[in-house]
Amino acid sequence: MSGERRVYSRLKSGMSCLIYVTNKEIVGIVDNISENGIGITVNREGIADELQVDDRIDVTGLDSEVVVQFEARIVRLTENGDKLEIGALILNQKQIEPYINRKRVEMFLKSIE
Repeated sequence: MSGERRVYSRLKSGMSCLIYVTNKEIVGIVDNISENGIGITVNREGIADELQVDDRIDVTGLDSEVVVQFEARIVRLTENGDKLEIGALILNQKQIEPYINRKRVEMFLKSIE
């Protein structure tokens, strides 16, 4: 049995986003998203001490004219060269569900073309 706890697999995103934490705005890219978690990559420069595990962050993303907003809690921070990979738990899943469902349908339709 694997340590995987999500019901559905992660969906690749590539959505641009803004992260708000401690009165600071950080630009990032949503790499992947699942029903309860998200992976975001940001540039490390200038945010060395801004983000910590257990911080609550507000995320606003724009994906092909769809704006999504949600709150998350950072569960993992991994340095990767000049990038910082953020793993976070989405705290208000109901707000992100319509976006996730739409992305799943898009992925399914592409798979049957």
